[in-house]
Amino acid sequence: EMLDRERKNLQRLQPVFDLLEQNFSQPIKVEEAARHCAMSTSHFMRFFKMTVGQTFRSYLISFRVAKAQHMLMNNQGSIAEISQEMGFCSQSYFGEVFKALVGTTPRTYRCRRLA
Repeated sequence: EMLDRERKNLQRLQPVFDLLEQNFSQPIKVEEAARHCAMSTSHFMRFFKMTVGQTFRSYLISFRVAKAQHMLMNNQGSIAEISQEMGFCSQSYFGEVFKALVGTTPRTYRCRRLA
């Protein structure tokens, strides 16, 4: 029953997960995400947080950082390129966010993985 409801809730959010997968390098506003799920912005924000356990904005940032980790590990592009491709407005902001979530700078992360 509980799992069933969780699965249904996640299905309702599937359009936004698809949107992220295809457009993570573009700026994605919460209003746009809500529209993809046919919900009002305020309902979407509450529903997303209840279902996923974090706000849409923090989920989006974690999602982008996880993608960046993958690219760094596979040595795909410079850190500046990866930062841009992940939709971060500046490399220094990307570095800050990455370090806050991962615990190291993108450069250190890459060096450790490739060593």
